[in-house]
Amino acid sequence: MLLSLFAAVWAWFWLSAVTAGRRAAAAVGALTVLAAVVTLLAPAGRDGLVFAALAAGAGLPRRLAAPAVAAVGLAAGLLQLLHGGAAPPAALFTVVNAIVAGCAAMGGRLLVETNEQLLSARTEIARLAAAEERLRVARDLHDLIGQNLTVAVLKTELVSGALPPDVRAAHRDDLDDIAAAVRRSLDDVRSLVADSRRPGIADELAAAGAALRSAGIALSVEDGLGPVPGAVEAALAWAIREGATNILRHSHASHGRVRLCRRDGGAVLEVEDDGRGRVPGPAGSGLAGLAERASALGGTCEEGTPAGGRGFRLVLSLPLGPA
Repeated sequence: MLLSLFAAVWAWFWLSAVTAGRRAAAAVGALTVLAAVVTLLAPAGRDGLVFAALAAGAGLPRRLAAPAVAAVGLAAGLLQLLHGGAAPPAALFTVVNAIVAGCAAMGGRLLVETNEQLLSARTEIARLAAAEERLRVARDLHDLIGQNLTVAVLKTELVSGALPPDVRAAHRDDLDDIAAAVRRSLDDVRSLVADSRRPGIADELAAAGAALRSAGIALSVEDGLGPVPGAVEAALAWAIREGATNILRHSHASHGRVRLCRRDGGAVLEVEDDGRGRVPGPAGSGLAGLAERASALGGTCEEGTPAGGRGFRLVLSLPLGPA
């Protein structure tokens, strides 16, 4: 019965709890207790705590895995000394065996995490390369076609001015239509280039998540904003980038949160972390730039501490109507 319970917990750990944080810790604790009981009930020399060491190395957070593996190894050696009177060398071998098994599990988990980060980085590199290529095409389009369209507008105006009055009067509407159409095309090209250079919220959220995950910082996102004007989206995207950069460089946090919503007819962005809070000294140029962008759009940029009293919080509020 006890072995069946141990096998069920072992299977549950690997199938659903190994990457689930608190459930993984609970499973490791249960496996440790069950393995200790099985070891005490088994004939002398049997060691079940090696399985608990494997689970601790594979499932616990990185900062807790090594102490937990060492503790399980020492417990395994102590049980061998108390149960059956094993000689100290045999007990020492049990300690080393459990610790080596736990370290091997830690190495395997690190390898899996590294592969996941490499795949994420490869996806991010491909996304950035595509964005850079779109920007290059838009820039080249502006350089190649924009100049020609500008010349076409000027030539049309020159031709209109050089025609005799009677001819110009007969074809004035046609010439004005041509000039207006060329100007619209030139404006469209410039708008295309501007939109290609403008950062997007979705892209910045993806980039922030990838960067924070690579640093071992979890990021939760709550996006209830919906479509917003281009200038507002650009300002919010810059704020997400700046907030993620601050979390990476200064916070020493384990978790960050980004929340986008509509409030009082405006767009609100909240970026916060559970780190050490505001670094003493003057505000950086990034936060000053965010405040300037928000002010230009008729909004506000505020800094503070989250409700829990720990970490740093950045709040950007922008109106969705005319500033």
